[in-house]
Amino acid sequence: MIKYVQTILFLILILPGCSQNDDIKNSIKALKQQYDSTIVSIEKKVDSIQAVIMYSEYIKMKEEEINVDPSSAESYQTIKTSNGMFFIALKEVRPYLNGYKLILQIGNPYAITFKGFKLKVTWGRDFAVDMNDSVQTDYDLQTKEEAFVKELSPAAWTKVELILAPAKTEQLEYIRLSMSVNIVSLQTNEND
Repeated sequence: MIKYVQTILFLILILPGCSQNDDIKNSIKALKQQYDSTIVSIEKKVDSIQAVIMYSEYIKMKEEEINVDPSSAESYQTIKTSNGMFFIALKEVRPYLNGYKLILQIGNPYAITFKGFKLKVTWGRDFAVDMNDSVQTDYDLQTKEEAFVKELSPAAWTKVELILAPAKTEQLEYIRLSMSVNIVSLQTNEND
């Protein structure tokens, strides 16, 4: 781009002293057209890069993980998914085989039925570390993803049971959840 500008400036400076003005003018026009098309191409690439950045930021905002405290049952939190925000309440934690069963309520605040969903849960010891403990890493955590075929009915709570196994009591100090829904079902208006 700088090369084009330098060439145009050089030709403008020598233009008055040359006898072949038409050839020089045509060369300047051709260089200006190349310069303009290069600028347009660069602008399109910048716009494309900005769109990719905005989309990736949008995706990051759409889904989130929440921390669930087993000691504070009966409270709820909001969780964002790619298809909207839902409520999650941990109702109960009870021993189950070689682990624990979480009894959750998922609240659908919309007038839409969601057919099926996935929950991803990560659990382990609490990240709070005293002076004698080593820092916890992701290797100390367990992760499980489970798909449910249940419907999330409109404006209602849906009971969900999630098994964490193997798990000991001290491994339930830290629980993190994320959720995704894919299939949306709306009623058909029979008048149409």
